[in-house]
Amino acid sequence: MIKKNSPSNVSDHNSNEFAAVLSRPFAIDDLSDGPLQRSVVATADECEAIAHYFDIPRLESLKADLHISQLAGQVRVTGTLKARVTQKCVVSLELFDSDVTDDIEIDFADPSYVARAEEAWSKRIEDEDDVTDALEPPDPIINGSIDLGAIVVEFLVLGLDPYPRKEGAVFEAADDSGDEKASPFAALAQLKDQNSHS
Repeated sequence: MIKKNSPSNVSDHNSNEFAAVLSRPFAIDDLSDGPLQRSVVATADECEAIAHYFDIPRLESLKADLHISQLAGQVRVTGTLKARVTQKCVVSLELFDSDVTDDIEIDFADPSYVARAEEAWSKRIEDEDDVTDALEPPDPIINGSIDLGAIVVEFLVLGLDPYPRKEGAVFEAADDSGDEKASPFAALAQLKDQNSHS
């Protein structure tokens, strides 16, 4: 499920790990009568597990409203997630609360189709310098189902600021005056000045 351009905090993990902390299997056969709406709401225990696994000080809530549709043999999941998290400011090291909102959009297809798409994607990367306009291959449908919970966790981690900063936090450089030990060059200059006046 990890997309090719995902940051390292996401690409270091895999979909099985996401599903381990929040799993909501969805059978593709349920789409036989048309698109469906589904909501994924993490329980308190699941929020705690997600926070622990991804080293987030606290995850108060996590909810996603999803639209699932099928077209030309592929399944598309779109929607929006909302979460309330506590993070540590990289400047002040204080804990602070923030709201995370992110759009979800991801496609799934039969594994054989995904394999061909992956091969075509790899070849294009080798042949072209700029592939920013290229659509990434879909993710595979495993045993006729996809995991909506794993999708939500992935996009939550994608939506988190890897360098969280509390509003108003200002980095203050260390004061190099006062009792700090003088550099060897400063001491040498002082000695030279003393000798010139002796």
